[in-house]
Amino acid sequence: MSFPRAPISFTLVHYPIRNKVGEDIATAVTNLDIHDGSRLAATYGMEHYFLVTPIEEQRSLVCRIRDHWITGPGTKRNPQRQEGMKRVEHANSVEDVSEFLTKKHNVRPLLVGTSAKATGEQAVTYEGLRQHLAEKDQPILLLFGTGWGLSPSLHNTIDLFLPPIWGPTDYNHLSVRAAMAITLDRLLGRHGS
Repeated sequence: MSFPRAPISFTLVHYPIRNKVGEDIATAVTNLDIHDGSRLAATYGMEHYFLVTPIEEQRSLVCRIRDHWITGPGTKRNPQRQEGMKRVEHANSVEDVSEFLTKKHNVRPLLVGTSAKATGEQAVTYEGLRQHLAEKDQPILLLFGTGWGLSPSLHNTIDLFLPPIWGPTDYNHLSVRAAMAITLDRLLGRHGS
């Protein structure tokens, strides 16, 4: 597969997220969210990796950790970490991310959601999205949800949904970081024989 024409970013949404009883909540940004997402961003050539939370203290955490590895003492300890961390951003909402990318590229990004459950809404296959990436200049924003998944309140802003990730069993409760890695690899990975 050739590298896509369209710029690709992804976001880990911490609000609005569902809890196990279906209520909208905010989840906490973790150190692993920041580090693992930044490594994925660098490995798969993402333009940006956004962590979305309306909680100011959580956005400050993202800045402190990112800055430690870009301009702070971390630059000497592990210079390679900069490659991923320089792609890390935070935002108050998915709408803010979409507006940022729209201003940057002069066109609204295609918002592509993920879910552990088949949504039936605006389904797209990995092959279909790869074709879009190869043929179009429109930026892509992949959305991943923490907790029990993206709030239905976001569904009307999402253009397409990728299919759920299923293994050979009926168990389907991956960590979001594992789901991000599998999704990005299925979409952009160079697979040998």
